[in-house]
Amino acid sequence: MSSFVTFLAYTIRKIDYFGEPLKLQFNQDLKYNTVFGGILSILIYCLTLSLMITLGQTLINRNVPRVNSVTLFKEYAPVIDIDKMDINIAFGFFLNDARFDDPRYFTFITQKALYTRVGGFKKSKINLDKEYCPGPERFISPKYNYTEQFYLNELDKLYCLTYNNGTMEGAYLLEYFANFKIQALRCKNSTTSKVICKSDKEIDDILTGGSFQFFYTDRYLDVVDFKNPMKEYLSNYFIKLDPYNSRFVDIYFKTVNISSDSGYVFSDVNTTTYAVFDYYREQFDIKNSESVIITFYVNSSNHFTDVTRAYMKLTELLATVGGILNVCLVIGEILAQLISGIQMKLMILNTLFYFDSPITEKVEMNDLKNSLDNENNPNQNNPNNENHLNNENNNHKDKKAHGTTAHTAAEIKRKTLLLNSINDIKPIYKRQSISKGINKTNITKLEITNDSPSPKKGKLFLNNYILISLINYFI
Repeated sequence: MSSFVTFLAYTIRKIDYFGEPLKLQFNQDLKYNTVFGGILSILIYCLTLSLMITLGQTLINRNVPRVNSVTLFKEYAPVIDIDKMDINIAFGFFLNDARFDDPRYFTFITQKALYTRVGGFKKSKINLDKEYCPGPERFISPKYNYTEQFYLNELDKLYCLTYNNGTMEGAYLLEYFANFKIQALRCKNSTTSKVICKSDKEIDDILTGGSFQFFYTDRYLDVVDFKNPMKEYLSNYFIKLDPYNSRFVDIYFKTVNISSDSGYVFSDVNTTTYAVFDYYREQFDIKNSESVIITFYVNSSNHFTDVTRAYMKLTELLATVGGILNVCLVIGEILAQLISGIQMKLMILNTLFYFDSPITEKVEMNDLKNSLDNENNPNQNNPNNENHLNNENNNHKDKKAHGTTAHTAAEIKRKTLLLNSINDIKPIYKRQSISKGINKTNITKLEITNDSPSPKKGKLFLNNYILISLINYFI
């Protein structure tokens, strides 16, 4: 019955969830703290704090995105609406530094061309309205102010396309293709026209030295700007006129799709599409049989660019700070072990063990050596040793009265071991010279005799063999 109760009590104690944990403490501390470790910890804390502030600003300001851009080819050119995508166009001749639009010399034609191959090839043209650019308001954009550029480049002397012009898309060899055409033709007399044209020589003279200019709004990518990644600017295509050769120019605009993941914790992707200039192509007609001065085609390019912007999330911030903090802690742990670890071992030795200074020595090393020599060789140096030993044996029972200790075989063995161990101990305190020391070496004496005075409070005296083992372990 008693064994069953004991077993039951043992089992119940094992499942005690609220048991008091056992902790090893030293001076009521679980860790040994040093000034070096404290300074190192402050440096790590400051580094972590500054890193969190810097990355926190990046997280809030959204000014350091991870950008991935790729340009691809698409057989069917994407749809581009020149009105909705804010492709503002202005064109015209600059002749003798002045706007010149006399229909007796030449005329401008603006059309939208449509080509379809479904059920047979079909071609159609839609005339587009043009007007003199009324002023900077025609180029008004919520993201760019064209007022200064408008007057600086004398756009008021050029033509602008009106609104609702439609789209351009596709490819000429596919089932659908649409583009815009701007063409300048020499004036030719006709029965259907009331305009009396100038002679060819007069037209050639007015065109010589002149230029055709095509202005358009273009954009460039600014990935740092979170709210407005595409920056607008006014660009132009300049052609020097040659009255004896006709020019054919194809200019291509491509689409740029910008996808921005702006979520702070979870993914939140927004995509915006812009139209930008891609490339151009020129051709010459040296015969000029159709009296064409210049033909300008505006097309949608088969190229398109996808840009992905990803911004830092809160989880990435915590992971980055945590990773750098762990690396700093590992480095700090290594440094602390090299420096603070040595200080801790020295402090434990000085706290657990009692070391005498040479001033308070009670047993000199030479006396200890001589005593051991006499005990090992009782008849060699002192003829009275035998009588001395006999007297000690007779007085063994009355030690307290005479204040002496019997030197038995075990005592001799213990002292020999003590002497050999003391010679191997590495000194901790500053060594001091002991006159007539063993082999004339400077050593620190360890007070471990049986008749030592009581140690100071807080000092711990152990068995001689345990003491030597602990010192060898720590040193």
